[in-house]
Order: sequence, then structure tokens, then C-alpha cells
Amino acid sequence: MEEQALTALILRQREAAAAVTILSLSLPNKKRSLQRKKKILYWIAAVSAAFVILAVVLLAVLVPRRFSQNQSQLQSQSINTTVVTTTTFAIITTGRTNAAATSTTTNTNTNTSTNTTEPSPGKILNLSAWELQLPIAGNMSRVAIITPPALNSVSNQFFQPAPAGLSAVDFYTPVTGVTTSDSLNPRTELRQLNQDGSLAFWSYQGSYALQVILTVELFPANVSNGAGGVIVCQLFSAAVINGPEYVVRAYPNFVQLERGSNANGSVDKQVLVPNYTAGQQMKITFSVMNGKLTAAVDIGTTVTTTIDSADDYYFKAGSYCQTQESADNGCKVRIFSIQLYGFPGALAFPPN
Repeated sequence: MEEQALTALILRQREAAAAVTILSLSLPNKKRSLQRKKKILYWIAAVSAAFVILAVVLLAVLVPRRFSQNQSQLQSQSINTTVVTTTTFAIITTGRTNAAATSTTTNTNTNTSTNTTEPSPGKILNLSAWELQLPIAGNMSRVAIITPPALNSVSNQFFQPAPAGLSAVDFYTPVTGVTTSDSLNPRTELRQLNQDGSLAFWSYQGSYALQVILTVELFPANVSNGAGGVIVCQLFSAAVINGPEYVVRAYPNFVQLERGSNANGSVDKQVLVPNYTAGQQMKITFSVMNGKLTAAVDIGTTVTTTIDSADDYYFKAGSYCQTQESADNGCKVRIFSIQLYGFPGALAFPPN
């Protein structure tokens, strides 16, 4: 028994020694394998880093060059592009009474205009204190109304520069045009604004003036004394329906000052130019001072009248056609200059 146990112990010792020998022989191989793997990973990392560095260098070189090429192309396109100005009409409701109505209405009309060969009316006349009423329908008002700053760049068949060589603006009104809610007659007419863009209303007791240099180029076909004609400027009352209205109305052979809306419905008339012909230039001055209106025409005479104190007033000027007949005809007034006096931002009163 003891011999068998001793033999078994010796065998176990030999097996253990063999195992140790085998293990010791295998360790160097595993170390060498790990070293090879480490070297492979190192080279992979090195190559990857090299590719990354190369990509960064290429991006740094190529991207600015491409950007520069794109900028050059854009500049070239910009130089070779024909500029066409498109103006969108700003439509506002007629009969506004405050600045809020001016600023909050932003609806547009589809009647846009393009003009690339001649200056717009806003480059010829100072229109900063005016809005324009047109004889076409508006979106939120009966007629289209254009306000600054859009008015500075608009030009269309009703409101456009005079023929080449003339520094003036033509106001054309077809007799079949759309009318405002309180009128039977169409107009292409400027309406006075305050400096902030709100509708102007001022006291008859102040000192203010409007001066317009103009010609009447076209009268409606059916015009007789006391009927038809074209109103070229107005001193208008804020009491639109029953308030007084002072106008300069031109006929084919004379010009007169008219005051409407009297208590008995009659119209006061005083001749300013006894002999007038179409195309004849005249300077009209409306001056209000201490409750009196003085209407003067340089080729005619001067008339002074007391104005009604019932309400506040504002100025208008343009082509206000006074007939609905002869559908193929209209009125055209050519304005060379329009100036306001005595208002904030305007010229000093009195006018020259």
C-alpha cells in the first residue's frame, strides 16, 4: 500500500512538473502575440491619424477657395442682373381719423407697377406729407390709397412722370373710375398727412398754405360753364358730408374758386383766371391765416374769403374729374411743384 501511494505521489509530481514546463514554454508565445497585436493597433492608429490630418489640411485649403469662387459668381450674377422695381400698393381705409389707422392696415392691392427707365413721381415731387387716392378699387377701402414710403417709388397709368424733358408728374383720371364713398366723381388726388403719417386736420385759426404749379392737360369731353371741369386743389373740411369745401376748378376757358355746401345748397363762385387754355401753366396759392382763405393765381387774380369755423381742415391736390360722361375720356393734371407752408417739417409761412 505504501509503495502504491508513493508511486502515485511521484506520478503526480511529474505531471505537475510537466505542466509547469508546458506553461513556461507557452508564456513567451502569448507575450509575443500580444506584442504583435499592440504593434498592429499602433500602426492602425498612426495611419488613421495621418488620414485625419490630411483631411483637415485639404478642407483648410479647398473650402476657402470654393467660397471665394461662389462669391465671385454671385457678384458676377449681381452685376449682370437687370433690376426691376416692383411696388406693392399699401391699402388703407378711407375716412381714417388717427395715426393708428395708418400704421395697422397692411393689406395689399394686386396693382403693382414696374419702372426701370425713368424716375418715379416720388423722385420728382416731395410726397412725404401726402397719400394718393386712385380711381381703382382697394382691398379694405372703396378706392386704392397709397401712403409713404410706398408712394415714393410707385408709378402707374394714373400717376406717372410727364413725358421726357419735363420735371413734372401726370395725374390722370378716367371718368369711369372708382369713386370714394362720399363722391360721385373719380379722382387721382393727393391728400395731406401729418409728419408722422397720420391724416392731417388743422385749425382754421392757424397760418398755413399750399402752393401748386400745374397745367391742365386734358378736360373731359362734355364740359360747359358751371358743369364738369376738373378740381385741381382743395381746402377740405373734416366734416365730410356737411362741412364747407373750397376748391379751384378749371374749365377749358376759365378757372374759378368755388365754395360749396352752403346752408341753402348753393355754390359761391369767384373767377380767378378769366381766360384759360389747356396746357397753360399757373401757380395756385391757397393761404389760410386768422380765419381767412386767400386764393391767388399768378396768371389771374387774388380772392380772399372768410372760412367757416365749423371744423378742422386739410389740403388736397391733383385731378378730381367732375363728370361721369364720355367713357373714353378723362382728366389730366400735370403738377410741376407742390409745397406746404407752416406745418412741422414744411417750409416757413408765408409762401413766396
